Amino acid sequence: MAIIDSRSAREVFESSFVFAPIGKALVGLEGQFLKVNKALCDMVGYGEEELLRTSFQQLTHPEDLDNDLAFLSTLQTGRIPSYRTQKRYYHKNRSIIWVEVSVALVRREDGKPHFYVTQVSDISVSKQAEMVGNAFFIHSPDLLAVTTSDGRFVRSNPAWDGQLGWAMDDLAGLHLLALIHPDDRELAVQSHERVRHGEAPARYESRCLTVHGDYRWVEWTTVIRKDLHFYHAGRDCTHRRLAADQLGMITAETREIVDHMPVLMGYWDRNLVTQFLNKPFSAKLGVAPMAAKGVALPALVGVELYRKHERMIRLGLQGHPVSFEQDFPDLRGNMVKTRVSILPQRHGAEGIYIIVTAAEGEAANGGI
Repeated sequence: MAIIDSRSAREVFESSFVFAPIGKALVGLEGQFLKVNKALCDMVGYGEEELLRTSFQQLTHPEDLDNDLAFLSTLQTGRIPSYRTQKRYYHKNRSIIWVEVSVALVRREDGKPHFYVTQVSDISVSKQAEMVGNAFFIHSPDLLAVTTSDGRFVRSNPAWDGQLGWAMDDLAGLHLLALIHPDDRELAVQSHERVRHGEAPARYESRCLTVHGDYRWVEWTTVIRKDLHFYHAGRDCTHRRLAADQLGMITAETREIVDHMPVLMGYWDRNLVTQFLNKPFSAKLGVAPMAAKGVALPALVGVELYRKHERMIRLGLQGHPVSFEQDFPDLRGNMVKTRVSILPQRHGAEGIYIIVTAAEGEAANGGI
């Protein structure tokens, strides 16, 4: 029975070796191939007899060989039972193949090393995608960062140094909030929490500390991945924010005039965050002008009304003046037709003005 079991075990091993979809090999202590399967031969472009006349050293890229030999030395000492590493193989046509190799040592009955059992998987496609992603990460002009779930830097790109003066070593382990202006931290925390709980990517603006001690405005987009790390992309928007501040959106003198005009007028930035409402508009919405500042347009006018006209609003943000009619209740609660005009800002902060006036024939009946 033991002989049958032993024979069955050998047959199972032989079948799993020969028909495995990944490369498998038995390798001698000096590196020569003792036994190889078809998957490995196909992977490197050699016939079985050709491959058995070579060694893993001849297949391995010279820059990766020392690392491999160090692992094998440690394996022979018994300090580790096996190891896994990524390295480059040369195909027979001399092209490069990226592989992931798993190696275990088989010992003789007396405990001395006998041969290595090796499994090889071709990871060229995923490695190429990884290298493209790394190139994008490194060369992107935007601030890119990966942080842990509690907000500490794991990785950053050179744009942090170029734009804010922070070297990658400076940021390693630092908390992202340490760079956010104290007045903007609550917004950042709330945005990250929404992402953590499954909402769409967070988009917000905050001031970010430079190595020189001043601040730059940054427009952030943050997502969370399955690894529970946050991925942040930031774009400097300081010039736009300063333009908005310098314009004051509407000067004190002009605001006095606008507040007494029989129209509803407001201004929203490119993120549809309210920057200004005149008094008639704020009264219509039942909110104080200063309380409306900083509130997103959908929250201010209601999601249903916003969605109804979202296409028109987006056209305005793209630089196209648009207008349409919309029924609004007047002061007596009667529905009146109004003309809504969305005008893109031509300079500065790149937002939109929304102006609501009585439609023709309604002004004589009390307007809006």
